[in-house]
Amino acid sequence: MNLVSQTAAPGQHAAGSEAVAFAAAQPRPQPTRTISVGTLLMLFVLLIVLPAWGFAAYVATKYALAERNSVETAGRSTARMVAQAFDFRLVSLEAALKTLSLSLQLKSVDLQGFYEQAQALASAQRVTVALVGRDGRQIFNTSAPFGTTLPPALAETRTAEAMAAQQVQYSRLFWGEVSKRWLMSIALPVVADGAAEQVLVIAVDALAMWGEVLASIDLPESWAIALLDEANIIAARRPGAETFIGKTARPEAVAVIKEAQSGWGLGSSIDGRPVYVFYNRLNPAPWNVVVAVPVAEVDGAVEEAVGPVVAFGLALLLATMLAAWLFGRRFTSQLVAIAGAATAFRGGSDALETVKPTRITELAELKTTLDSATAQRTRYEGQLKSLIADKDLLMQEIHHRVKNSLQLVRGILSLQARSAEHPEAKAALSAAATRIVTVADVHQHLYQGHSTAEVQVRRYLEDLASDLGSSMLDGPSSRQVSVAAPDVVWPTEKITALGLIVTELTTNAIKYGDGRVAVALKIAVDQSAVLSVEDEGPGFPEGFDLSQSTGLGSRLIYSLVRADEGSVEIDRAHRGGRVVVALDAHWREARTI
Repeated sequence: MNLVSQTAAPGQHAAGSEAVAFAAAQPRPQPTRTISVGTLLMLFVLLIVLPAWGFAAYVATKYALAERNSVETAGRSTARMVAQAFDFRLVSLEAALKTLSLSLQLKSVDLQGFYEQAQALASAQRVTVALVGRDGRQIFNTSAPFGTTLPPALAETRTAEAMAAQQVQYSRLFWGEVSKRWLMSIALPVVADGAAEQVLVIAVDALAMWGEVLASIDLPESWAIALLDEANIIAARRPGAETFIGKTARPEAVAVIKEAQSGWGLGSSIDGRPVYVFYNRLNPAPWNVVVAVPVAEVDGAVEEAVGPVVAFGLALLLATMLAAWLFGRRFTSQLVAIAGAATAFRGGSDALETVKPTRITELAELKTTLDSATAQRTRYEGQLKSLIADKDLLMQEIHHRVKNSLQLVRGILSLQARSAEHPEAKAALSAAATRIVTVADVHQHLYQGHSTAEVQVRRYLEDLASDLGSSMLDGPSSRQVSVAAPDVVWPTEKITALGLIVTELTTNAIKYGDGRVAVALKIAVDQSAVLSVEDEGPGFPEGFDLSQSTGLGSRLIYSLVRADEGSVEIDRAHRGGRVVVALDAHWREARTI
């Protein structure tokens, strides 16, 4: 019986073998790879936070760069403004010296009387006046009583050069043997019968006069400003004038100063700090105004603005990714518990009762965090727009105040010109007032326009011509000053130089010409320009060479139009007086920072 029970029927054995073979032939199900909920949430966080973080960093960087550019602009503007203040002072001193050289007492060799006139000038201008003979001997010096035996004039006063060249010479910084002070001088040859027999010298107390100019500048505490002579010796400085005067500027700072009218570069101040050096060359004298701005104040703006954004963004990214990972881990564990309960339920078990409801508070917290980040980004954008608007408003207010100050100076010079007794003094003061009109008009256009860095050329020239005509043409007159120019905008550096050239040429045309005065500016496709100023008068005398003229206006024009950047020519084919100024495409770019 046991044998029968353990023995299968032949049909049954065959069927069982076929079932086993079929089951073995079927492919086994492969496990599928799925991305976890935590990973999906972390990817979602990256997609949300990274763009917001990048935008915040972009906004902060733009704001920082705007701040950096404003510091650079302030450095260039300060150097240019101080250089203009020195220029006006030097032009005034040179005009006073020329007026003194025309004294009748000097021509009649009344040295005692001439000494009294020189003392009056020295007292009014707070300078020292000396008269030096051809042999280099000081005939008198207002620092000492008349008739005092004086040492020979120092070589640093450049009296020998002034006598040989018969032109005004500006000295380096030197120690005065009579005044016992650091001095800088202007030497004017007194020409009689085509030869210079004597030289008039004005010696300026560098520490007092130039220090007074620097003290009037509104300068940040961390900045430094100095006046360097042609040998790069410090003639005035703020701060530390008494400590640094007479010392040579550091080679790193000197290396930045080029032949261009202005520029800037990385150097170090005389007290060893790394600074950005902004410089501007004076027009009458071979001296430079140098402004030193700490590197940290220029470059630190980017780090101060971007650093917190990067740190906060990184912290926010790590925190949200950690929260997403923790939430995903907990959510996954709940899903596993639910799946286990479902399996047990299908098997008849009551394990479903042990499953806890899932919690999604993490998702709510994540949404709150993202909303906060979005609101903060919007707040940053609003703050940036407000700061930019405030900056533009402040720049316009600065230009407005500068324009008003220049108009006040112009009015004072005009009053002095009307009260001056000597014709040359009257002419010099009137010319100085006219030049100030040029700069004041630039600032007027800057604060009235939409841009604080560019000026519309045609409108500026028309307003300048109107001011020149109203100030120089008395009462109703058939004479007019017309302007023809294209509707283009130029940067402030170019428009100021152009205005000075137009002022000098138009002033000469009104004074020495006749009829209508026409100012025309043509700009080619390659950005080169041709300026012409003409009148209907008799024209220039035969043999007159504008480049050899010793007048201050001619020297100013040739200092603004150098040989490698343009040319100044008299058009003798024109029936009246006509001067043509050609400016190449890169005019004044080498002097623009």
